Amino acid sequence: MLNGARTGCLLARLTATLLLSTSLTTPCLNAARVANFSDRIHPVDAQVVARTGVLMRISFRRFHDALLVATAQVHGHGLLTLRAKHFERWARVTLVTC
Repeated sequence: MLNGARTGCLLARLTATLLLSTSLTTPCLNAARVANFSDRIHPVDAQVVARTGVLMRISFRRFHDALLVATAQVHGHGLLTLRAKHFERWARVTLVTC
């Protein structure tokens, strides 16, 4: 059994790898967008991973939803989404519907 710190580290590495590989194949994340939003693109660090775990424990949400909200909470951002109703009861961040 892995301890909490080691599990968090492994989760962060896995998540960062998945996000990086997804960003390289996702057409909406082109170089111009990355440049325009560079101040709002954050790595998955230990704080985000810890907050994601808390959100998943207390709200039983899907991992990717909890990861998005945790990143927004840790860095003081809102969340732009097509599914505001999905997040409004538990996210505790500013939600903007596009």
